Amino acid sequence: MNKEYILDSFQSEAVKSKFRNTLVISAPGSGKTTVIINRLIYLNRIMKVKSKSILVITFTKAAAENMKDRYIKANKEGVIPFMGTFHSFYYSILKKYYNIEIIEEAIAYRVVKSVLDKYLDEISYETVKEALNNISLFKCRSRTSGDFTPSFDEIVFKEVYTTYESYKKENNFMDFDDLQLVFLKLLMEDKEILNYYRKEIKYILVDEFQDCDILQIEILRLLNYDNSIFAVGDEDQCIYSFRYGLLQTV
Repeated sequence: MNKEYILDSFQSEAVKSKFRNTLVISAPGSGKTTVIINRLIYLNRIMKVKSKSILVITFTKAAAENMKDRYIKANKEGVIPFMGTFHSFYYSILKKYYNIEIIEEAIAYRVVKSVLDKYLDEISYETVKEALNNISLFKCRSRTSGDFTPSFDEIVFKEVYTTYESYKKENNFMDFDDLQLVFLKLLMEDKEILNYYRKEIKYILVDEFQDCDILQIEILRLLNYDNSIFAVGDEDQCIYSFRYGLLQTV
């Protein structure tokens, strides 16, 4: 028997959940990916859900590829649903409405470093990454009206941020945070597009749910109108505060 079909009683209960929205709390090594794959197979074979109506979100490209490989082995005759990161999902939608060019990491590094060079004698790769992470956090917090304090001098951060954002605008670049913000804005401002994807996507499966940020939660809430979210996560491995109760309120 294929190992993807061997489930314990708890995994089986999760896979066959009849709730519209389901949050599965799963510890390391307990088979999160196995549950996601078997949920897919259950939707395909038992519930007769078409693969084009299913969206599967993972947090890394490698995890998505691994999941695809395991799904193909377990369900050789099935059509593969969309499996990818949040950002690859955003990109797949936004490219239908915008001309998108993602800024290369090397270019972003160079732009930020050019500002830091004016203030610091020594700049490591980690220093530039920290600055870029600060920009990312600031953009996310600005959207959610949260407080933000940079991890280095505020005057320096302001110039880094302004220079970086201006460079992207002048060269028609987006970064991954822009993809998320633009996608969220599109859903919020265009009800026709929002309603279209609410109808198109009947089932949303989210792996590593504990790592969703507040904007990703907001996007899931918007999409989750008359469809289903099945999320698997581990509260002990969270990057953010664990998202208890969120699926009950969408």
